[in-house]
Amino acid sequence: MTTANIHAALTAPDSQANQANQAEDAAAHAFIQRWQHNRASELATAQSFVIELCELLGVDKPHATAAQNYMFERPVTFTYGDGTSSAGRIDCYRRGCFVLEAKKLKAAVHTKGFDDGLIRAHKQGENYIRALPAAEGRPPFLLVVDVGNVIEVYAEFSKSGGAYRPF
Repeated sequence: MTTANIHAALTAPDSQANQANQAEDAAAHAFIQRWQHNRASELATAQSFVIELCELLGVDKPHATAAQNYMFERPVTFTYGDGTSSAGRIDCYRRGCFVLEAKKLKAAVHTKGFDDGLIRAHKQGENYIRALPAAEGRPPFLLVVDVGNVIEVYAEFSKSGGAYRPF
């Protein structure tokens, strides 16, 4: 084996890893460019955004399931102290993992209106978590997404459904 062949054999894995990293960086950049200035509504964007994010991260995508363990629009029932109830739907849910509450806020980023919208989305997500059937337990993560702007991650590791804090 020549010195050139030895050098090529030793550097090939680094070169392949570098190419893979460059491809991942390009995919992440393309994802950001595609979503960053998207002004379409939450209804028009949220599910596509989550699916593309899952593809980018190389994780399973939500899918329809009778067990309702990983899906979009997971139904829940809110029960109130006066005995009444109402229906709700979680934007994206993975049992034992997370609740994702998506928004497409109209307020400009870095404004009080934007911040207030994210706070309302956080409270909405916590309410969804508390409305889940007790037998399912409470997920440790709450994700609040303003499509194209921010993904906030909150955690509550006791899984009691208590206050979810920034992670």
